Amino acid sequence: MSLNLASSGDIVTHTGDLAIPLASTVCLWFRPTSDTARQTLFSMQTAAGTHYQLINFRGDLANDPFDTTRHRATAPTGGTANAASFASYALNSWLFLVATFDTAGANGDQKLLIGNLTTPPTEPSAYTAQQVGSGTPGETVSPFTFGNNANSTTRVFIGDIAAVSFFNRVLTANEIYQVWRFNAPLSGRIVQSHYGLLGTGTQPDWSGNGRTGTVTGATVSAHVPLGPLFAWSAEDSYVVAAAGGRTTKNTRAAPLGINLGMNRSMGL
Repeated sequence: MSLNLASSGDIVTHTGDLAIPLASTVCLWFRPTSDTARQTLFSMQTAAGTHYQLINFRGDLANDPFDTTRHRATAPTGGTANAASFASYALNSWLFLVATFDTAGANGDQKLLIGNLTTPPTEPSAYTAQQVGSGTPGETVSPFTFGNNANSTTRVFIGDIAAVSFFNRVLTANEIYQVWRFNAPLSGRIVQSHYGLLGTGTQPDWSGNGRTGTVTGATVSAHVPLGPLFAWSAEDSYVVAAAGGRTTKNTRAAPLGINLGMNRSMGL
C-alpha cells in the first residue's frame, strides 16, 4: 500500500529528537500526480527555520524537476543539488528518488538520482546547481516529515508515497541499488518505513530507532508494485525457494517467496 496526499496540511510526521547529520541519504518511492506547484517531499527543520534540510519536487520533470537544500544560519553556504532534467519520466508513474548530502564532501557529492520500477536510479545528465555546504550541523530537530514542509505544511506533495528510508551517511552506488531493488535494511538507518501497510494509523519504523510516523489528512492508496518487502540483499546473491515472473502486479519480476542465502544483511 501507500499513502495519498492531496490537500494542504496532509503530512507524515516522524517524532524523536535528531541532530541533522553531517552526511545523509534519503530514499523514497513516490508517484506524483500534479505539477501545479512546488511540493516538499522531505523536510527537517528547527522551529525557527534557521537550520533545515529539504527535498522539493518542483512539478516539471523536464525542467528543474527536483531541488535539495540544506542550510545553517551560521554557515557561509548551504548545500544544494538541483537536477536540470529527468525528462524521460512522467507524472502518474512510480519513481524512486535518492538525495545525498555530505557537508564534509565536495560539490559532486551532493546528488540526486531517480529510477522507476524497471530502471535503477541514476543521476541527471546535468545539474543547474550542485554545491557543498559548509559549517557543522548541530541543531536538534523534532519532528522530521515526508510529504510536506515541517513548519508551514502548505507545500504538500500531491500524489502517493510508499517506502521511505533516511540514513545518517552517504550510501554507495551498490547500496543505493540494494535499497531500490530490495528495500535493504542497511546500517545507518535513521528511519525506514512503508506507508499505508497499517492504514492511516501509526506508521512503523523498522530501523529499530522508534521514530514512528503519524499521519495527518492522508488516505490509503494503491500499493507500489515492488518485490518482497523483507528480503535477503547484497548483489542479488540468493537462492529463491519460490519464484515468480513479471505480472501486472509484479512489474519488476521480483522473487515472490522466501529467499534463502548467506548474505550480509537480511530483512525480517
